[in-house]
Amino acid sequence: MAIPKKRPNEKKASPPVLSQEFFIANHADVFSCVTIVILLGMMIPMTNWIAVPFVALTSNVTTQEELQEDPGRVIEYSYGIKDACAVVFYAMVCIIVHQIIQEYVIDKLTRRLHLSKLRTSRFAESAQLVCFYIITLVWSVDLAIFRNYLSNFKGLWENYPHARMAFPEKFFCILQIAHWIHTYAELYLQKVKKEDYLNRLTYQTANLLVVLAAYLTNFHRLLVVLLLVESVVQLVFHSAKLAHYMDKNRIAAYL
Repeated sequence: MAIPKKRPNEKKASPPVLSQEFFIANHADVFSCVTIVILLGMMIPMTNWIAVPFVALTSNVTTQEELQEDPGRVIEYSYGIKDACAVVFYAMVCIIVHQIIQEYVIDKLTRRLHLSKLRTSRFAESAQLVCFYIITLVWSVDLAIFRNYLSNFKGLWENYPHARMAFPEKFFCILQIAHWIHTYAELYLQKVKKEDYLNRLTYQTANLLVVLAAYLTNFHRLLVVLLLVESVVQLVFHSAKLAHYMDKNRIAAYL
């Protein structure tokens, strides 16, 4: 009996809704729904107290007396157990942004470049890190200028411990932690090959531990400056890798 051939216009059957393949293919939509539910929870009085720690920063240490003495005073924060909620929420946001960049920018570039599977994986990894380090560089430079860390290096260690952080500093640290935590999920969601797990896990864990240690030991000022320097180095390194994968070897050699 002859086996019927597939028609050219026949669509591939979609995976079952509760299957692993369905979740991986639609993980950005799933996490988008979760984040929307949390945001809606902030608008309902009964669930507001649950949803707020996931979105807003907590552990405000500025007192009413300080605000009355200086109405223009910057609101300051410390770290606390509720920061874990914010890290989880913004890790989901990182997963969503990661997929948007992957689908609408990186995948289109790799199709035009006609890269092999191995090069496509390496190209996507470096492209994502270039985007991350551009944001880190711009943000850390802004913080360093705003807090005068570049003009006054002694301020990085004077009067330690620096138990108080302004909103931009704390949000910067939370997003850094959230980003490196979301990279663990991406190993599964992007179907990274097992032989690449060790290198990526080592790199991700090292970065996460450094950021966590600096955050929990009140070295956030020093962390900002160190990340500024590291982002420049990593940006050049991964830009050179992208140039190499695109066969722009002259540019790669120059970088």
